Amino acid sequence: MDRREVLRALAAATTMTTIAGLTPDRLLALGRQAHGRSATGAWRLFSPHQGATATAVADTIIPATATPGAQEAGVGPFMDFRVENTFATDERDRFLAGLDEVDSRSLRTSGTTFLEATEAQRIDVLAGMEAESEALSSTEGNSPPHFFDTIKQLTLFGYYTSEIGMTEELGWRMIPGSFDGCVDLEQPRPGGF
Repeated sequence: MDRREVLRALAAATTMTTIAGLTPDRLLALGRQAHGRSATGAWRLFSPHQGATATAVADTIIPATATPGAQEAGVGPFMDFRVENTFATDERDRFLAGLDEVDSRSLRTSGTTFLEATEAQRIDVLAGMEAESEALSSTEGNSPPHFFDTIKQLTLFGYYTSEIGMTEELGWRMIPGSFDGCVDLEQPRPGGF
């Protein structure tokens, strides 16, 4: 299983409560609406540095490969829009503090900000945060979700509801193609649809 397949599985698992019962065309419509509102070109809640950091984190989670990555899909502005408009004040404050913590960790581990760090250094910072998140989730309690879980869920939701994520990564088509009555079932269609 490659990285993209793992991310698809994670996307399905982590966003299930958010999108339960939505048809693919409704999901794409909601994603397009949020992406359209977030594509103003200016950061609404994040500072320019926080916005660039959120974009860099998303692009480290879903980098460009044979298909475009999170940056090309506009996940950073999408996160800015979602955090501003759907998070409660305390959740919003925790998220902004988490973005600042990404830089603090990067400075402690590599002596440079997350934006200036190499890809390997960025992965180390996020891997440390992920390990903390897993340790937190294994303990019982009602603590708020770890920042890494939140930004990963926003990244996956933002990417897979973007036009790039839905069409180029998942191979989804809004209008079905021609009727193929004799399809070789051993050769699945792109995206599994």
